Amino acid sequence: MRVLFLCQRPESWVNVRSAWQAMRDDPRFAPELLVLPYNHSSKGTQRASCSAMRVLFDDLGLPYRDPERDGFELHANAYDIAIFNAPYDLERPPAFHFDLVAAKVRHTIYVPYGLPVGAGDKNRSYQYAQPTQIHASSVIARSHFEKALYARHCPAGSGHVRVLGLPRMDELHGIDRFEVDPALRQAIGDRFTVLWNSHFSFGQRHANGLCYSSFDVLASGLFGFAADNPDIALVWRPHPGLFPALFDEGLLQPDRLAQLRDELATAGIVLDQRADHRHAFTASHVLMTDPGSFLIEYLATGKPLAYLHADGSEGLNEEGLALQRGIDTVQDPVDAVRFVERMRQARGTSQERYLHLRERFLPGMDGHAGRRLADHLLDLMHGRVTQELPAPADETSIARFDDLDEAASVPPARRLDASRYPTLAALCTELDALHRRKQQQRAARGAWHEASTSLRASLSEALKRRPRLMRLLLRATGRL
Repeated sequence: MRVLFLCQRPESWVNVRSAWQAMRDDPRFAPELLVLPYNHSSKGTQRASCSAMRVLFDDLGLPYRDPERDGFELHANAYDIAIFNAPYDLERPPAFHFDLVAAKVRHTIYVPYGLPVGAGDKNRSYQYAQPTQIHASSVIARSHFEKALYARHCPAGSGHVRVLGLPRMDELHGIDRFEVDPALRQAIGDRFTVLWNSHFSFGQRHANGLCYSSFDVLASGLFGFAADNPDIALVWRPHPGLFPALFDEGLLQPDRLAQLRDELATAGIVLDQRADHRHAFTASHVLMTDPGSFLIEYLATGKPLAYLHADGSEGLNEEGLALQRGIDTVQDPVDAVRFVERMRQARGTSQERYLHLRERFLPGMDGHAGRRLADHLLDLMHGRVTQELPAPADETSIARFDDLDEAASVPPARRLDASRYPTLAALCTELDALHRRKQQQRAARGAWHEASTSLRASLSEALKRRPRLMRLLLRATGRL
């Protein structure tokens, strides 16, 4: 069976790696990797994403096809199955839009690139209603909860959704035995380690929609707290889109990035941009995260975590809200410090709660999701029905955490010393100012603006579901 994996970002390789390995080791399969750019509209990002994919596969010694390098073209019937890991046609070259690929292969599979937890109409369209998700032969789901969200939000319903577990989660099976990069271990030392995951949607254009980031709210306080407390290691793992967002917003100049890295290291802050997030998961003691995959994925470690909720955020979807009942919620720097201090004092004593959450939100954590996906492809080709993971017997209630103790004394973090950390301090000043502007903008704009913004978003998403018309308009406007 000829299977083509469409690979666009190195950090997404983890999403399909175990499935590819299962097929590579099975003589019934002939899997191939195809390197494609991510963010097709940006030439710079295109080059960077393709280059990073090539480096990753070269380092792993994996053969791959590359349209830019070897002129690869997808011909009809050359492959039986195409596996998509990103649903967005606009992020791929036009020749690899979903409808054009689907016309040339027998079956298409969508393996989600993340674990969606964010709310908001536009985000629901991104996560459940792109052509890839609507028309794929099969969508692979982590849980029956996720399948229910497709039933609610996908125009095609959930009849094509198969609850097999995600290959991504195979990588976290036995995470406690994972060998951490010695360089990260050395940077952390024996300090209590807080993993901070920040989303990129903090900018001005997200003031009235698709905001999932608390970065502009927390950056000054957390960076200052870390600099003031050298016995705590803050491991900052930003979303891959965060630095481009800083550049686009004019908050950081690209030529100051190297200086920023140096200042973070001087402050004892560890910037983690490894393609493999397991290093940071294993090395950390707790996680604080904006809405995103980590909010559920970190449960695999059995360690404490907190949800970062920013003023004006879209918030969490139905599954995220269910999880929120069992974890801490942080809304400002004072909350963040209280959470860190409480977790440091309770170090290693609260694991049972998180193990319970893991059982509910991460079923099928047996390391075999990739094999189940490979078996499903065999079933597809032979017209058989694939057995899914069993549905939960009940929805056991989750007890709430006690609220963060507001009476606990939290000394205010000093502002960063601009003479010692000029770039970092300047960035924090810009982020504070941005947050104030966003608050003013939200207060000034009324219901009419929200309604018009929602209408534009609905029209845009409707256009994406008509790929031929979308390509015609893109050509007419010179964007294709």
